[in-house]
Amino acid sequence: MNSELKNEEFVLSTRPSDQNEIKSAWKLQPCPMPTITNDNEFILKTLFVSVDPYLSSGLKKSALGGDTNPIGSVQISGLVGHVIE
Repeated sequence: MNSELKNEEFVLSTRPSDQNEIKSAWKLQPCPMPTITNDNEFILKTLFVSVDPYLSSGLKKSALGGDTNPIGSVQISGLVGHVIE
């Protein structure tokens, strides 16, 4: 694997109180590069990430009191990528 590759993730750092605070609610941080452990795995270079309005629903506390996206969690989304390994 190319040693110049890096892996980053967006982590929810605060719970935004309104739509204007959503951008500042996320922190981009480095994380370890994954290693391939079997023939059914691959590593992608992300080209495009889906940022749909429904994603903001996960930023609110659920009606049952639990967090749908707890503080410190990584945002899950669809993406378009290129296989690099």
